[in-house]
Amino acid sequence: MPVTTLNKIIALFLVGGVVAFLAIGLHWKQIEMPLSSSPTDDSGFWVFFAFLLLPVSALMGAIVEGLSQVMLQGLLKRAHLNRTVARLFGQTRAYEHLNKWQDYLALLVPKDQHYQWLAPVDEADKPWALRSISADFFLQSAQPGKLEWLVQHYATFVLASNLACAVALAVIYVPLGNLAAALGFWWPVLAWATTAQIIALLVAGIFAFWALCSLSISRYLYSHELSARHMALCLSDERLLKVGD
Repeated sequence: MPVTTLNKIIALFLVGGVVAFLAIGLHWKQIEMPLSSSPTDDSGFWVFFAFLLLPVSALMGAIVEGLSQVMLQGLLKRAHLNRTVARLFGQTRAYEHLNKWQDYLALLVPKDQHYQWLAPVDEADKPWALRSISADFFLQSAQPGKLEWLVQHYATFVLASNLACAVALAVIYVPLGNLAAALGFWWPVLAWATTAQIIALLVAGIFAFWALCSLSISRYLYSHELSARHMALCLSDERLLKVGD
């Protein structure tokens, strides 16, 4: 099984398992009451629960990944263009390293010539095109060990952003769920916790969201830095330059 496929499957189950854990923790009172009040043995319930846990985890992981791509990953990816976003999540150095290699790579691509494996690039679209071309060049020319290293970092970006999305949804769901419960439309969230405990959990959730976003941005920027650096070093080696007509 390819490494990328294996990482994707593991990420889906991990994220789905986290979502299931959060759902149980947020509504433990609603789950515990029917089990404790049942006069019969509840072992059958747990067998059924364990049987459904894997497919439900995969389903929830896929749903969260879809939400993450729409709601969060696009914003995190803007860190390579926006220094403020990178600084907000403590990744100024990663931002500077990436842009240093991208600027160096842009200088190595002449305006009036192109290499036989590199199509002409308009000056206005040069930054975007060079990121795409350098990633494709890395996939085609890098050694297997370097390619696996890149895959692991990008897989960490996907996993961390998906976990950040799950945590963000939980932090948003707690006050909204309690408000809906007060209006009689939903069950109370964290009914087992005191007000101080709820506030502490929300603060911890916000900090976890920040940390996961910071890790996600770091791995995304470093993945592009790897590809830009690899292509720049290849271009700067005169033995690898093949100038076309």
